[in-house]
Amino acid sequence: MRLFGMVAAAALLVAQPVLADGVLGVWKSQINDEGNYLHVEMAPCASDAKRVCGTIVKAENVDPAKGDKKRQAELMGKVMINDMAADGANEWGDGTIWAPDDEETYSSTLELKGDVLEVSGCVLGGLICRGQDWTRVK
Repeated sequence: MRLFGMVAAAALLVAQPVLADGVLGVWKSQINDEGNYLHVEMAPCASDAKRVCGTIVKAENVDPAKGDKKRQAELMGKVMINDMAADGANEWGDGTIWAPDDEETYSSTLELKGDVLEVSGCVLGGLICRGQDWTRVK
């Protein structure tokens, strides 16, 4: 029985980085009121490969005539999702999200539901939250 426990614990340690695999890739944010959206590439964090980070790889406006090209260029390469730890097979938490619209950082959670990633950011210990459903690009 003791051997079974050690084997199970070792399997969990080895499997933990695999839990992030479903969220890895490029995700498109919801289009906001100004017609802007982002593509965010989710990958293992440079500081800890067991955690997930997301970097802005594309910033667009549905109506290019209204787009602010300078602002879009400033967003490129910015880390938006930081230090997310797997909380289960399809959930991540204990990390942060940077919101480009108000340039604030919030505690964050992610939940993967097929090709939809539910992204939430909260303040005041979770009393005030907002979120978006992102769709998989690749």
